[in-house]
Amino acid sequence: MKEKAKQKKEEKEEEERREKEKEQRAQREREEREQRKERILMAKVPFGEGNYGEIFNAFTGNEVKKLPKNKCVVVKICSRNSKNNIKVMENLQKHVEKSKRKRIVEMIDYGEIGYFDKKQVIVMERGDKSLSNELEKLKELDAETLAKFGLDMALALRDFHQFAIHLDFKPDNLVYFTDEASGQKILKLIDFDGSHWIDPTKDGEHADQTEEVEFGEVTPIRYKSPEQFREEKLLSRKTDIWSFGVSLYEIMLLSKPKAILHKILQNVLSLYRGFTIIMDEERIGKQIVYDEHWLREYTHTIKDVLLFWDEYPRQMRLITNVLQLKPDKRLSAKGIVQYLKGKCELEEFLSLKGNDARKIVIFNDLKMEKLKKLISNLYGQESNLYTMLKNVIKKQQKELLAEKEKLEKCDTKGTNFDE
Repeated sequence: MKEKAKQKKEEKEEEERREKEKEQRAQREREEREQRKERILMAKVPFGEGNYGEIFNAFTGNEVKKLPKNKCVVVKICSRNSKNNIKVMENLQKHVEKSKRKRIVEMIDYGEIGYFDKKQVIVMERGDKSLSNELEKLKELDAETLAKFGLDMALALRDFHQFAIHLDFKPDNLVYFTDEASGQKILKLIDFDGSHWIDPTKDGEHADQTEEVEFGEVTPIRYKSPEQFREEKLLSRKTDIWSFGVSLYEIMLLSKPKAILHKILQNVLSLYRGFTIIMDEERIGKQIVYDEHWLREYTHTIKDVLLFWDEYPRQMRLITNVLQLKPDKRLSAKGIVQYLKGKCELEEFLSLKGNDARKIVIFNDLKMEKLKKLISNLYGQESNLYTMLKNVIKKQQKELLAEKEKLEKCDTKGTNFDE
């Protein structure tokens, strides 16, 4: 009797164990199904890559709890530590109200994948084409179109500069997005791996500066400011302003063949920096002396610059300002927006002695009157180069007399973002 009771008990326990295992298997299957539902659909091949990872197109579907339903998104799988990118994006979304950061890409979610070789993943809103892609379709560039591109770029930079410095500002990192409410295109700034958060509570003389820079190497050599070439550790928002000026020059040079565009741009930027960066034993960091020997060597480059001054007289004054050697003399992003909207004028333009356009600085600290004298001595007053400069001065003189009395000075402070 006891043996039968024992056997019956064991059978019951075995049946309960099997039922429990069955329920556990069912639970695991349910969890696996849910996990499969939680996975977003992602392209197998990246459409872009950089120093910090690969970027994929993806679709959220309708079962991912943390993500918006049925949205095309971008997934960045980071090959290097991207905590800085996440920190900047989190801080911007936490401390800056949405209406003041509408020109900065939105981070939707982030996390890690992998068990042993863990990688950080960032999910972001998906844009359309980059500014670089859009510019490739451009057939003509008039002053109004150049100003429009410049304004869109400056608005994105102004939004970002409220709390951070980008340090990789360039057309490739500006992307057009379609606003869902209005259907309009809006240019947004992306890619914050090298960016630096600025404490918004700081004020005084150094309020505009970062702490010691850790990611300065992310700035491509083409866009580096003079202070970066000097390896200064404390950079400011004005470092991005220099990159903005380089980007404007790139837009103007689009008509040049791609094969020689980089060389032309570097020659042009050497005029503004006052030193070369050609990497060979004889010319690393070679200081430029603005004399007749220099004029002979850079004649073709100066012709390009004068053509731009003739075609884009107001925009070239802006470029000369933002490519100033002294960072504190460069306009802030807010100042650039004001200038391109026609609400202010450059301090150096308003304060010219005797309203004399010949005293306008054409690049670095070289004034038009000195360049005119150099050209006259080397090539004569009948030369094409002399005539080009003469016409540029004439146009600037006309604008100087027309605008001087009307406008206030543009903002250079960089820390005041009120309209």
